[in-house]
Amino acid sequence: GLCTLLFLGGWLPILDLPIFKKIPGSVWFSIKVILFLFLYIWVRAAFPRYRYDQLMGLGWKVF
Repeated sequence: GLCTLLFLGGWLPILDLPIFKKIPGSVWFSIKVILFLFLYIWVRAAFPRYRYDQLMGLGWKVF
């Protein structure tokens, strides 16, 4: 919910069209939260996790 509020406009509609203004803000907020959660779960499932030794190696090489 916090990411939706900060980065996706919270309860505001996506576009400034009259048909979108008829939908209540709580519905917009819920839709954005559900889409953000879906995207987060999809990305987490699509990419493998780093092993601890790989993560430490990446930290030493890049940062």
